[in-house]
Amino acid sequence: MPNPITNNPLLLPGQDSIGNAPEASSPQPQQSSAPDTSITSGDAADSTDLTGLASVLSSSARTAASIPAVRTDVVERIRAQIDSGTYQPDPDAVAARVASALRGIQS
Repeated sequence: MPNPITNNPLLLPGQDSIGNAPEASSPQPQQSSAPDTSITSGDAADSTDLTGLASVLSSSARTAASIPAVRTDVVERIRAQIDSGTYQPDPDAVAARVASALRGIQS
């Protein structure tokens, strides 16, 4: 549709001969009363890549999900030994494991 004033099909009403809108009709940026909450970095080189970490975490989660929380084979074996009266835990090994666990908690 040609501009009715200039009869130029490339210009819209209100544009000058090279297509610019007059100064009076150019939109003014609106002022916002809201505070600026944008976050900017002081250095454009600052960056973080979490892809490798995400891959390791995902793989670890899959591995952990595939391991049963309770080793039922061990529980059943020890239960059978207790029932038959043949369960003989080594007191020194038990004490060493308890001491090791306590050292790990205290560190």
